[in-house]
Amino acid sequence: MERFYVKQPCKNFVWFKLFLRREGDKPNAHVEIFSKVKGNIYCNQAGARDWYDGEKTDFTMAEGAMKCESDGQSIILLVEKTADRVTIKNQGRVLYEQAFTDNDKNCRQATTTVKTQVWNYDGSLGLSVYDNSNSIEEGALITAKHNVPSKFESNCDLKVIVNDRAQMWNGDVTFLAEDKEMLLIGLHPERRNLAVRNDLFKRGTLQWTYQWVTASYPNADDKGAREYSLTFAPSGFLLKCGDSTLLTIPYEELTDNKEQFLSDINLVRFKLSTDTGAIFLQYAKTCEGVSKVGCWNRADRDKKGSGYQGSQSTTRSGLTCQKWTQQSPHKHGYTPEKYAEKGLGDHNYCRVPWKRTGRSQLLS
Repeated sequence: MERFYVKQPCKNFVWFKLFLRREGDKPNAHVEIFSKVKGNIYCNQAGARDWYDGEKTDFTMAEGAMKCESDGQSIILLVEKTADRVTIKNQGRVLYEQAFTDNDKNCRQATTTVKTQVWNYDGSLGLSVYDNSNSIEEGALITAKHNVPSKFESNCDLKVIVNDRAQMWNGDVTFLAEDKEMLLIGLHPERRNLAVRNDLFKRGTLQWTYQWVTASYPNADDKGAREYSLTFAPSGFLLKCGDSTLLTIPYEELTDNKEQFLSDINLVRFKLSTDTGAIFLQYAKTCEGVSKVGCWNRADRDKKGSGYQGSQSTTRSGLTCQKWTQQSPHKHGYTPEKYAEKGLGDHNYCRVPWKRTGRSQLLS
């Protein structure tokens, strides 16, 4: 979901537009509010295309529904957009909602840039765009941007939802170590197979630098959408569509060093546009609840305590812990120089160097 916040004066209302654009600064849509009760939604290349090569829908909001903030000085509006609809809210209340149809064309496309236009400006107008890169609540759906990497770690499960592309290419998902491609998965229900690219992976048929592997996709839902899950499991990579397993790849087919391979992955990138059209794709990350340095989850540490001096070096799910002497991929202050008495050294064995005070404390 895309979220756009607009803060404006309460008494002297600002007439404004939000231009929602995609790659190359091409127009998708705009949301225009020109009073506390009037506005319109414009979709490029929609309907009869009789208004700036698109269609404009005027709407009216209930009188008095738009409320000022507690400071009495400002109004904050929230515009939410998905591939299915646009919603305008104020203080949690829905002021207006418009569902998109197949005729709404570019309104359904993902936004990559936002511009504003303001008239009768005699106060302060502030615009903030919901950041869909790093600081998002875990599990929340994020609208993917074409070829724009987002932070990712291999202890996270990735959920991908592709809308309205039932019989077409569903995009590429690429896992990266900085700018190095570690694993690419191309989703191709129209071909009934997958495109896989990795330095070692050789299964399937080689074509166009990809290994093409046959896959049995389940039917899309009644809206033409599919939901995928991509997981770096203890024994290998797992790709599912709904409840159906499309592909499993043991780590032996991907790398000579499983631990290094998993620890190096720090980004995910989506390819969403070709000559067959753009894709509206949303994704969510759900990460394993483990300490980034201590490598055990809460239950592990409560069980063994800070006095543990054994050779446990993996989490319960099988992920390998980072060495205490390393600062990558996670920076920390628990160095062997400072905590030698706690058993820290040039190893990745689980230790709890911080002082326990009743309950274990999770590092964030």
